[in-house]
Parts: sequence; C-alpha cells; structure tokens
Amino acid sequence: MVICLVILIMTRFNWYSRRVVSQILKVQVSNDAQFDALFDDLFVKYTSSSELISVDSIHGGMLTELTYSVGLKKSSKIQEFLTEIKKLNGNNRVTLIAGYNSTDL
Repeated sequence: MVICLVILIMTRFNWYSRRVVSQILKVQVSNDAQFDALFDDLFVKYTSSSELISVDSIHGGMLTELTYSVGLKKSSKIQEFLTEIKKLNGNNRVTLIAGYNSTDL
C-alpha cells in the first residue's frame, strides 16, 4: 500500500522524470525575409529561452534555414507555436527536434 502511494505521488509530480532542457528549431524562410526579429514575439510568448545557432543558405540560395536552440515554456502548446511560425515564414518548412543540449546538428 505504501509503495503504491509513493508511486502515485512520484507520477503526479513527475519526480525523476527526464526533462528536455532544450530543443532544436529549424525554420526555412525566403531569402528576402528580415529574420533578425521576425520570430521575437513568438519566442517571448512560447519559449523560456531562444538562441540563434546557425544561418544556412539552402536550395541553391533560394531559401535561408535558421537553426535555433529553444526552451519551450511548460504551458506552451507546440502545435500552436509551429502554426504561428508557419504563418510568419510563408508556410515554408518548420522542424522541431526534441533532445538535449548535446543534439548533433
């Protein structure tokens, strides 16, 4: 009985669960987009931290791929976050990779 209670409490409060510290967000934008502050409002709303890691030219220079390290807020709705990003980037590809800080890019 005591063991069941301990397990129930551990499950309820997520004790000893692995937390994802950060995630990798890859966003493709058109070459003419001013990406410096394009996603700032969304990052404030949905993330606790965000950092631009890399900027790459892809598809023969027609698109720019931005790679961010983001820490989503606990209350963030991932689907809404990705949908709002797609609205700002012209419905280009958006990829969110769940992982640790050591995720191989």
